[in-house]
Amino acid sequence: LSILVTYFPRCATEEEVINAFILAQVGLPCSASIMYDEKGVSKCFGFVAFSSHKEARAAMQACADGRIVMHDHAQKRWYLKADWARVDSKDGKNSHLKHVRSP
Repeated sequence: LSILVTYFPRCATEEEVINAFILAQVGLPCSASIMYDEKGVSKCFGFVAFSSHKEARAAMQACADGRIVMHDHAQKRWYLKADWARVDSKDGKNSHLKHVRSP
């Protein structure tokens, strides 16, 4: 189950994003994927996958509470935001992740 994660430093790695959630003790992310532009520069958002709905919801709540924090090279604090992500596919072949607003 994936959540869309935004507002992390451009210099962040996937491992650092995962570690931010681990440090907040909201569960163990299965993976993280950062989105990059055509030049290979981070777009400062990505997706973090959890093994259960409970962990994903706890991660989203931790973001809403300001408990998921990262730091850039200048030690500036970045408070991550999160929302649900889903797979959206019309033909079932070319699925892509799309931002979906929570109710």
